[in-house]
Amino acid sequence: LKNTVLLTFLTVPLSTLLALLIAVALNSIKPLQKFLQTIFFLPYVTNSIAIGMVFAAMFNIIGLSPDGARAESWGIINNVIMFFGGDPINWINAQSSYAANIAVMTVYIIWNALPFKILILLGGLQSINKQYYDAAKVDSTPKRRVFTHITVPLLSPMLAYVIITGFIGGFKEYTSIVGIFGENMGPAKLQKAQKLGITILSEEEFMALISSAELTVEPKQEETKPTTENTAIQGTLF
Repeated sequence: LKNTVLLTFLTVPLSTLLALLIAVALNSIKPLQKFLQTIFFLPYVTNSIAIGMVFAAMFNIIGLSPDGARAESWGIINNVIMFFGGDPINWINAQSSYAANIAVMTVYIIWNALPFKILILLGGLQSINKQYYDAAKVDSTPKRRVFTHITVPLLSPMLAYVIITGFIGGFKEYTSIVGIFGENMGPAKLQKAQKLGITILSEEEFMALISSAELTVEPKQEETKPTTENTAIQGTLF
């Protein structure tokens, strides 16, 4: 419940603000407006689990060493970070931090929620009477004041609808988590085991442990029981 509430209160305001800014920008761009609207709407009609798997591939690290210093592939996002001189981050792999997991989920949920909100807000923008903007232009009103005193107040019903539906969808978020972390819900399971003092081994580590144990165990020597014939011989000698 804590994770759900945190993700909801992080993603809903951020996605609503970004959707509003993008909708305003799209509304002011006349060339290729329909084409850009189609591109922004495509994620909404795509399967959420499939998109989550794509995001997981972007953040995933392949062949990460136990000390976290080496890897066969750092992933697309880490390659971009390293290109600009940053250090790679363990986002979703084993022993990744809680903050990194939340960051990945926040980016994915915001990106997945943008198309619907952009579509709703863009429709609301196009229904606003143009006389308000013409009057503001005559008065030489700055664009910032036009945005805060005309656009936002007239879009308030649409904004309220988008925020309410965003909170409802945020508290029902499930497919995105499965898409990124899989059915085991990712590193959280490993972290819980580590807090309990349980060590989780991979299949290769387990087989290597078994092999080393077989080499260290010495075969037990069988005790020889005296036979009846040996006892009889000992009796004649003594």
